[in-house]
Amino acid sequence: MGNPEKIIANVISSGAEYVDIRIFRGTRTSLEIQEQKIKEILTGFEHGAGIRVLFNGSWGFASTSDLSKLDSVAETALKLAKSTSKVSKRESFKLASIRAKKDSFVLKVEKDPKDISIERKKQLLIDVDTAARAFPEVVSVRAKYAEGVGTAALFTSEGTSIETELTKTIVVIEAIARRNNNLQFGYETVGASAGFEAVENASVLGRIAAQKAVELLGAEHCPAGKFPIIMDPKLTGVFIHEALGHAAEGDNILQKNSVLEGKLGTKIGSKYVTVIDDPTIKNSFGFYPYDDEGVNARKNIIVKDGILTSYLHSRETASKLKSESTGNARAEGYHAKPIVRMSNTYIEPGNWTFEEMIEDINLGVYVKGLRGGQVDPAKGLFQFAAECGYLIEKGKLTKTLRNIAFSGETLNILERVDAVGKDFQLSPGMCGKLGQLAATGDGGPHVRVSEALVGGLG
Repeated sequence: MGNPEKIIANVISSGAEYVDIRIFRGTRTSLEIQEQKIKEILTGFEHGAGIRVLFNGSWGFASTSDLSKLDSVAETALKLAKSTSKVSKRESFKLASIRAKKDSFVLKVEKDPKDISIERKKQLLIDVDTAARAFPEVVSVRAKYAEGVGTAALFTSEGTSIETELTKTIVVIEAIARRNNNLQFGYETVGASAGFEAVENASVLGRIAAQKAVELLGAEHCPAGKFPIIMDPKLTGVFIHEALGHAAEGDNILQKNSVLEGKLGTKIGSKYVTVIDDPTIKNSFGFYPYDDEGVNARKNIIVKDGILTSYLHSRETASKLKSESTGNARAEGYHAKPIVRMSNTYIEPGNWTFEEMIEDINLGVYVKGLRGGQVDPAKGLFQFAAECGYLIEKGKLTKTLRNIAFSGETLNILERVDAVGKDFQLSPGMCGKLGQLAATGDGGPHVRVSEALVGGLG
């Protein structure tokens, strides 16, 4: 492998304004059980490098899985940057400034996945399956275990040299229950930036997923109309991530693809709404100490007491919007360019208990989890299909509900938040954007909305 500092110096001497090299080495393992059989076991080693070059306002990027070819990859990235500059004639810009740093970070884990046998991981999935099938009406169980252990090194033309080693593990569970021709699903996920200790008790969640599916067999269809609703922490997280978080990303602002464009410093929600994006939460699935541009991870307040206070930025979007990087530039791997991504996004807890939130609702809906949905960040519109829910009548949970649709305008919903719970839950997930996946967390407490449009699906 060539010397990264020398390669960078050569590219800078050819007229480039900025260069970074990201080198990744890691292992990935996944197992899946379906219909009581281990269906798939995949394990492999991944390594490679990606090089970005900024020339006269245009980026060039090239990557390779052959670390002996860094010199030629750097030349390719420079040529692409020069070629793009001639065609696009973009205005040159300076990246938002950061302090160059040298550091090495290793995430300490209790049980390194590399030290856990494949047999033990298989047994974990078998235990999940067994726990779920304790309910006679459960007819199908799928569960997947995945782990990734990787070391990423970043070198930049500004003198930054950072090496980071992270470990992430996750288990995803789906249980299907059947009664006559009625099929219902239950889902659970557990994951963390941690070792095997984060998922070794996943069999408990197998039972919870199955119990959800069985309960839904006797559920009624959700009534349609405008009601007060309470979102559980999972739906709160998905709503704030999908409907608000993406709209707060600096690249979407620049591309005029956000309902939040031009709204910094203005009121976009009720006084109860404070939204945070924080990659520093210990062991969270969206944890990282530095982003992929070498910016220190930090807690970012997107909304404070209903006021939009910040967008999420890379160094480029920060420069173009006259701000500073928030440490949210992330790439799926060495083969991809860093783009603006969320980390752990959530609504900050308030002071209400769940009992206080439902006691004065005469007729409403308690909405839980997510089964799918779509969002238009430019128009601020969303539609989600919830996993399940309950009817609220005279301050009490009564009937179990299924097939719940929840839709509306993001800012309208935020304005109608009139109670925020004191509880808190952060759930792991994988967020897709521009063809890249990123490990994220989203969540919050129970949140009450004074009026929202809900209805039955199917």
